[in-house]
Amino acid sequence: MNVFKIYRGFFLNEQAYPRAYFVQHSDYDPNFDLQTWLDHSAFDPLRTVYLDRIFPDQQDSQPGIPVQYTITNYKRRTGEISVDLQHNKDGFLVLNEIYYPGWRVYVDGQEREMLKADGLFRAVRVEAPMNLVEWVFQPRSFFIGGFVSLLTLSAMILFFIRSSLKRRSGHVE
Repeated sequence: MNVFKIYRGFFLNEQAYPRAYFVQHSDYDPNFDLQTWLDHSAFDPLRTVYLDRIFPDQQDSQPGIPVQYTITNYKRRTGEISVDLQHNKDGFLVLNEIYYPGWRVYVDGQEREMLKADGLFRAVRVEAPMNLVEWVFQPRSFFIGGFVSLLTLSAMILFFIRSSLKRRSGHVE
C-alpha cells in the first residue's frame, strides 16, 4: 500500500494526521503508550484523545448532531503557534507537536492548562463556538538563567567600579 503521492516534486503523505485538530471526547489511561495504541485497530486519535488527567464526563448538549470544526490561520513562528478554531461543540484542540512543560497555552487571551495528549502531544480544553488558541514558549529555565546572568553582570560591574575607585584614590588591595 503506497501512502505517498508526488506533488510538485515532493512526497506527500495523504494519510498523515493534521497538525492541529478538534476532538470532542477524551479518555484517561495512566499507562498510555502511543506505539502500542497505533497497532490497535480501535485507536482513532481523530475521535478520542487520551489525556494525562481525568476530565468529568462531558455531556453532549446536542446529541445526534455531528462534530463540525474549521481550523484557519494556523501560524507557526519561532516560539509561538496560533490557531483560529470554529467548532459547534465543546472539546479539545489537539496540536501534533511534542509536549514540553515550557509551553504556555492561551485561549482567547486567557491562560489555560496545557494537557499531554496521546502520551506525546499537546492539547487544550475549548468551549464552542470559536476560539483563538495560542501556544507560546516561555520556559522557566530561560527566565531563571536570565535572572542569574543579570545578577552576575551586576556583580561584575560593581566589582570593576569599586576596583577603579580604589585605584584612583591610591588604595590598592
